[in-house]
Amino acid sequence: MATYDVTLFTAKGDICGRQILFCRTDDEAIDRVGAIAHPHAIRIMQGDRTVVYFPPLAQRRSAF
Repeated sequence: MATYDVTLFTAKGDICGRQILFCRTDDEAIDRVGAIAHPHAIRIMQGDRTVVYFPPLAQRRSAF
């Protein structure tokens, strides 16, 4: 299992929360973070590596 650091951001870009996840793969970590109801940006890191950065929800919706 790998350790993933999930950071939640406010609308202004300040850190408002962090969670540590233990997952087998990047895809599992991404799926688990997808279940978090958070309207602002979310970043998943594994060590120094950025796995994925989700922009604020409003930007995600306007991309479709």
